[in-house]
Amino acid sequence: MGNIRPSFIKIRARLLFERYPDQFNEDFEHNKSLVSRYTDVNSKRMRNWIAGYVTRLVANQYRREGKKKTPPVPQPEPEPEPEPEPELDPEPEPEPEPEEPVEITLETLIEQLASACERDRWHPIEDLNPNDDGVAGQILERFIGVPTNNLAIPDYGIFELKAHEMESNARITLFSISPNPRPFSSRPFTDVYGWPHPTRDELSFYHTVTTTGSTRGFYLELQGNQLFLRHNPNHPSVNREHNATDQEEYDTHGDYIDQLVEREGYSNQPVLRSENAGRRGIREGGFRNPPGETVCEIHWNLADPNPSCSCCGGFCLDCMNIETRIVSKLQYTVYVEYTTRIRNGETQYRFCNAWLLTSFSLDNFRANLDTLVMEFRLYGGRDHGSACRINSNDIENLFETTRQLIRDHEVVEQQ
Repeated sequence: MGNIRPSFIKIRARLLFERYPDQFNEDFEHNKSLVSRYTDVNSKRMRNWIAGYVTRLVANQYRREGKKKTPPVPQPEPEPEPEPEPELDPEPEPEPEPEEPVEITLETLIEQLASACERDRWHPIEDLNPNDDGVAGQILERFIGVPTNNLAIPDYGIFELKAHEMESNARITLFSISPNPRPFSSRPFTDVYGWPHPTRDELSFYHTVTTTGSTRGFYLELQGNQLFLRHNPNHPSVNREHNATDQEEYDTHGDYIDQLVEREGYSNQPVLRSENAGRRGIREGGFRNPPGETVCEIHWNLADPNPSCSCCGGFCLDCMNIETRIVSKLQYTVYVEYTTRIRNGETQYRFCNAWLLTSFSLDNFRANLDTLVMEFRLYGGRDHGSACRINSNDIENLFETTRQLIRDHEVVEQQ
């Protein structure tokens, strides 16, 4: 049947090729490494699809421009065989051009949403994980025809989809971004600041932190273009009487703080420490840092810390920042509300309202920082999805314009 690639693969491949035209070539293995570098996709199959289509785009461009192909690896010459009788070579068939991806416009998106939001349409979970926080979004994406997206680009053309249950207090994930220093290894950090994991025999740090602080004394502090994680045992947010988890050997958060400040390596500015250099400048602590530097405070860069770097435009481990996440993924965010019901012991989902939120900027992020949270999920020596989240009532404050697309299952006619 040939290489049939869904339009979402082609769209993402074209975006990468347009953004980094001089870095991709006809080497599939090389292109695979670039896809891994410039995106946070964790599916090998999707990575290979994207890399394969980029490789084809490069080959077609080379052919149009008359460029020579990348020289093949020399192979040993085979034993000579008797020359066959000469015969005329058939006319070679021209290689077909890549299919153009289906154009995704606001009108086509509204049509898809109108169908998904029909009043009598209840969507089953089917083979999805019912315990996944993002299962409603996965159902919507599956209905519209896109897979779960771990790329640092929108779900559906230029549109990023966010689903949220009506009247729910749950926060909405804007984007996932590991803190610096990167690659972030949670174990040196959790060894000092963590507490017992509920099901694993190890320390973990599963915690939500805001600018106003947490009951354990952690808070966020903005300094210039860097957002730092801080700890203060006497912070106004500390609740010393708050109960500790069942796995902790002490009774309250006050007990946690008392033993924390006595631990070796504790600092009011949580840091990762390392001493011995490893491969490619990655040290034993699990992060990159300049030679001779052994301590790095945990933080996020709001803007590109290396604006003169031409490696990636803000997508690699060293340059990734919050502004890159905002600009590349959230400029056209479609916010969809849903309700649920139980039928035959299974949860079903019905989508009912949708809005288009546009023009999210770093200035809006700064202005609304007090309504945002950074959620840590650190255990097993890894970061399992540290993310920036916001309450559903506050999300529209991040954007310049808001337009309702679907109201109570019906398309809203625009004036």
